[in-house]
Amino acid sequence: MLALSAVVMLACGGDTGVTPGKRIALLLPDTTVSNKVKAYFEANIQQVCANCSVLYSAAKTDAEQQAQATTAISGGASAIVLEPLHDATAAAIVTEAKAANITVVQYNRQGPDAPDLRY
Repeated sequence: MLALSAVVMLACGGDTGVTPGKRIALLLPDTTVSNKVKAYFEANIQQVCANCSVLYSAAKTDAEQQAQATTAISGGASAIVLEPLHDATAAAIVTEAKAANITVVQYNRQGPDAPDLRY
């Protein structure tokens, strides 16, 4: 997870990969472990960027996750860490994020073959 946090920070820009004040969206399926992942992710982000914030959302449906991504993008996310419910959702989120010049890093499983998606 610390390695994932470092990759996300590099996606957020800056010479060292640590740019204070960045917002990182963490979009997960709503499962029994989501809150544990959130807590661990936030702690790791704080280790590499104390002034960065995590915008956390958990979704039960594809439509809900897509809406959460749209909110994160319009809310100023610098990067998105995504564990999609389904590949089609991931592809749509990557397309929308790319249009806004936002990096998407997929977490916890390999998803669609999308050239703009990081693993």
